[in-house]
Amino acid sequence: MSRWRAGGIGMGEYQQTSINLRPDQLDYLRNKSINNSDLIRTLLDGYVNGGEDGQFGIEYRRKEIKNDIEQLELKLEQRREELASLEAQEQHKQELNERKEGLLSILEDVHLHFAKYPPSKIGSSKRFTDIAYENGMGLQELKEEYLEYRESMGD
Repeated sequence: MSRWRAGGIGMGEYQQTSINLRPDQLDYLRNKSINNSDLIRTLLDGYVNGGEDGQFGIEYRRKEIKNDIEQLELKLEQRREELASLEAQEQHKQELNERKEGLLSILEDVHLHFAKYPPSKIGSSKRFTDIAYENGMGLQELKEEYLEYRESMGD
């Protein structure tokens, strides 16, 4: 509801009204994320102040298109970030799989040399230490991985 002041309506005060539109116009307004009241006030102000040349509608449409472009650019950036995140997850998963495959190869090689060794003696072997360092692993890390591998094989 509007509030009346002496002498008329003040700036920023509005009255509710309704208008009749064609179905295509109504569909357009429903499908766009625009302030319908602001659009109608802007068009009416332009008409009252600018005559019938229609230039006032062009400026409003220009602003609407710029806003649409900004929204699309934002959505595009969000989708690019989402895609980059998915690709990073996939890359990480692939790296883990490659590491597991490489580790499996190392463990198979270690098993060829140390299948008969008791767990307490494995870490004291120079060959075992060399294998760990050649593959960028710590001695304890390789020993833990190998003993787990050996246990999974039933040894």
